[in-house]
Amino acid sequence: MTAISELDILVAINGALQKEFKGELKIYGREVSDGYKTPSLFTEIVTSGTAIGTKCHASMQVSGRVTYFEKMPDSIEELKLFNRVKKALGKYLEVGDRKLTIHGYSTSYTGERNNILQVAIDFGNVVIWIRDEEEGYSAMENVNVELKEE
Repeated sequence: MTAISELDILVAINGALQKEFKGELKIYGREVSDGYKTPSLFTEIVTSGTAIGTKCHASMQVSGRVTYFEKMPDSIEELKLFNRVKKALGKYLEVGDRKLTIHGYSTSYTGERNNILQVAIDFGNVVIWIRDEEEGYSAMENVNVELKEE
C-alpha cells in the first residue's frame, strides 16, 4: 500500500471535478479570497488528527469540502451541483494507485446569509503512512500459527 497525503487526496478531488465540469466552473483553493469568478468551486481537505498506530502505520480521519459560489443563490442549481459532485467522485476516489472509499456525502450552508452551499465528502479513517522495505522495514507476507492442546 502506498503512502498518501492530504495533498494527494485534494489533487484527486480536483481532477475528478475538473473532468465532470469540463471548464463550466473554475476550481479554486480556499486561500483565494479575491478575484474569483462565479459560478465557481472552492475545494479543501479537512482532517481531525493523525493517529500513529505503529512505527510503520498511521491513519487520519479525512473529509473533503466543496464550496459552491453561485452568481445568485438558487436551490435547484445547488441540488443539481450536489448530484454532479456525487457523480464525479462516486463511491471510491482514485488517489494514485489506491481507491479511497467514500462513506457519504452531506450538505451544509455557510456565509453571512447562510446561503453558500458546502458539500462534505466523508472518507472516514484513511491509512496515510506505511513504511515498507525501501525504508528498512519488510512487510509480513505469511504467518504460520500452530495451536497445541493441553
